[in-house]
Amino acid sequence: MLILYCKGRVWRCDAWHSRSAGVLDEQAKFTLALPFNSQQAVKETFTKFKDQIACVIVEPVVGNMGCVPPGKGYLEFLRSITAQHSTVLIFDEVMTGFRVSFGGAQQLYKINPDLTTLGKIIGGGLPVGAYGGRAELMDMIAPLGPGVPGRDALGNPLAMAAGIATLRELKNAARNLPATRTTQCCSGGWRAGCCEKEGASLTANRVGSMFTCFFSPARSTTGTRCQI
Repeated sequence: MLILYCKGRVWRCDAWHSRSAGVLDEQAKFTLALPFNSQQAVKETFTKFKDQIACVIVEPVVGNMGCVPPGKGYLEFLRSITAQHSTVLIFDEVMTGFRVSFGGAQQLYKINPDLTTLGKIIGGGLPVGAYGGRAELMDMIAPLGPGVPGRDALGNPLAMAAGIATLRELKNAARNLPATRTTQCCSGGWRAGCCEKEGASLTANRVGSMFTCFFSPARSTTGTRCQI
């Protein structure tokens, strides 16, 4: 799923309503959710809401609906259209960071987003998150800028020590190979077992150590097919 946020000008989108309690429709109307891997949907949205899209947030390899890799040219297209419209491109690398490669999906696919978000892998599994990006955007955060982020567990010594130890291990590419080989073996074995022994149609999407099996003979590009 691709998420776009509107700038200050108000526009009405009757089709969008929040599915989460506590989020008002008045807030949700500034958000659009688009299907992943659909360049056409993005083009139409930028045309309809010209100069109103503040940012585009995307998992470069989707993980929250099963492993769905980006289609050929999709991430390059997002980088191009956001740059054309002065829209901030944000990569959600909570799942892909240090997993599909040490530099995340942006290193794997050679795309430079404007901002990147990372999750608790940088704390060795302990509760911590991080974001970073272009200097002109980061300079908008206090103490240099007006933005004041929440920081309840900022710099927790235990999380930072665990994170440093984890990243030292992950930096050694050789230690990433067993996880990748294991998932490659598992996904290939399940596919062979279902197709050859049970006669079921099954395919496996895999990027690095991320993978999902889908009950379909074709590779899933949207995550809409039935999953294991």
